[in-house]
Amino acid sequence: MRKWIIAFSLLAALLGLAGCGQSTPNAHVQNNNLEEKLPVLLAYKNGVINSEGQIIFPPDSSNCAYQIWQDCEGRQLYVLAEERTYSDTLLDGYNEPLVIAKKFTVYENPGWRILKQVQAPGNQTNCQIFLDGNLDKSLVMVNLLKNEHKYQLLDMDGGLLVEKQLEPYAEVGQAYTSLCLADDFLAVNYYIYDLDYNCTSGVDVYDWQGQPLALARDYKYIWRQSYWFSGDFFETKYYCATYQVTPDKELCDILDSQGQVLLSGLRDVNCVGPGLFLVEDGFSRGLVNDKGEWLYQESIFDGLED
Repeated sequence: MRKWIIAFSLLAALLGLAGCGQSTPNAHVQNNNLEEKLPVLLAYKNGVINSEGQIIFPPDSSNCAYQIWQDCEGRQLYVLAEERTYSDTLLDGYNEPLVIAKKFTVYENPGWRILKQVQAPGNQTNCQIFLDGNLDKSLVMVNLLKNEHKYQLLDMDGGLLVEKQLEPYAEVGQAYTSLCLADDFLAVNYYIYDLDYNCTSGVDVYDWQGQPLALARDYKYIWRQSYWFSGDFFETKYYCATYQVTPDKELCDILDSQGQVLLSGLRDVNCVGPGLFLVEDGFSRGLVNDKGEWLYQESIFDGLED
């Protein structure tokens, strides 16, 4: 157990050095160029207000929801509005009016002019926009799995980038999708539950032209790695991809933003800093960098006597 405590002491020191360098994608959090970030936008009930007390978008709890969006430099230049249209007759599973259409509008500061507008399909669809700090790499996911056994990806001009038709399956209780965006690939994760809550899941990987893309393995799930440091949340350019080894055993690879494998065959991964991971690999555990070099390593059996 003493060695594991030493490992975390070493980790704290390394993160302290990493924090001084601030080479992460969100290093803007620490800089002093505050003029570019003012006025600060804040959520106001279901609307948006700035730090000077001016209402930018008034609350509208029923038909429209707003999301403050930073660009790649961390400046609050955009607000995303999600406007919903409700059915006059149909109800959803919570006995509330059913959403039959959604419209997404991106407003740009200064002036809060309309920059982009996307009308998502209706017909009881479940639509969600995935923002990436770059309008050219932000997409709308249209989840039609429950009723039509397919999903769609729309670009920010409303154009169809991907449409995937899955094989018919048993009656669906719930169906969920999520989207992972990287520099050279995008991954659609989906989960389909039948009425007995048995799950069918998968991940489809595409390039940015919407063409299927083969990675090193057939992965089960892919998501972006992130970490907390000194009270701030940082997203990285690393991605964790899990795959099935046996029916009761999963391992994972760490991918870069091009989809290349940096670390492979890991039993457990936790990103703790820029290019730093706490991992379990076979009978070893400890701190590894993105080159696969052990910065601290011990046996998983160490400390069992405690």
